[in-house]
Amino acid sequence: MEKMKIIQLIVILLLVAALVILLSLIGDPFRVEGRGASTYWACVETTFIFVLPAAPIIYGYITKDKIGSILMGVLPFTGLSIITLYKGYFDFSGSVYYMRWLAEAIPFWLSLTVVPGLEGYFASKRKYLAAFCLYGLWLFIFFFFGFRGG
Repeated sequence: MEKMKIIQLIVILLLVAALVILLSLIGDPFRVEGRGASTYWACVETTFIFVLPAAPIIYGYITKDKIGSILMGVLPFTGLSIITLYKGYFDFSGSVYYMRWLAEAIPFWLSLTVVPGLEGYFASKRKYLAAFCLYGLWLFIFFFFGFRGG
């Protein structure tokens, strides 16, 4: 029975990570050339911004599984960071701008990956105040450092 539970955990975690990565790769399917994102896609992205970092808290609350909650937070953001760094590499390779961008992108994505893992850990240990403070920290990092421009 324990083996079945581990397989179920791995399948759930991989499905969530795959869903996040596939949606980021697909992009806006309703975008018209020369125009911005569709209203539909703007709603999907906004929902993702607030729900995805909350998923480890919800998972940790329901299952009380420390390792699964940590992985629920880390796996989707690891996939997103790899995709972002991969796209950035081929967009800016060989330039000084790319090296500067990489020096800013790696700590940004690393923090966006580690914080949800900690959220899941604290939620699984029933320390909800710490988990929700980390959720607020994640939102702060995402909005303040992600949209600085430059």
